[in-house]
Amino acid sequence: MSPRPRSVLARQLARHERTRVAQRVLARRKPVVLVAAAFGAPSTCALSRGSALARAFGARMLVVHVVETDSARSRFSSVRAELEERRHLARAQLEALCRGLDIPRSAELVVRDGRFVTAVLDVAFVQAPVLVVVGTAPARAVPERLLRDVECPLWVARPPRSSDA
Repeated sequence: MSPRPRSVLARQLARHERTRVAQRVLARRKPVVLVAAAFGAPSTCALSRGSALARAFGARMLVVHVVETDSARSRFSSVRAELEERRHLARAQLEALCRGLDIPRSAELVVRDGRFVTAVLDVAFVQAPVLVVVGTAPARAVPERLLRDVECPLWVARPPRSSDA
């Protein structure tokens, strides 16, 4: 482990070097299309569109599902056990949903817990996708924070309106 830089300039240079190394690694990676998925018609639409776009870009597909939790409660061991069970169940449902659609087997499935927007932004920050695809119902809006803070284009996939409405 290298010694910790002492001066402000040394810290800035070290951070700059880490950034340059990260940029070189990202430049060699296959592009990523991130799809935020829940279980419902909007997510099914987002998964289908995300899959088609990943193929068009020649990109890896990363499917993210968020198990909504209250971070204050998740510290308790009884809640953590329940949360782990919910994560496991969500992963199984997500795998079944992807098998039912035309999602490539190479798609990476990620199940996170927490708040939806925060979890999606965290994954997007780490993975640096070329595109984020989210599904939303026709009467609902995309969360403003997601629109504002995501650092790549955002595609909003909406299922067609039913003729019964």
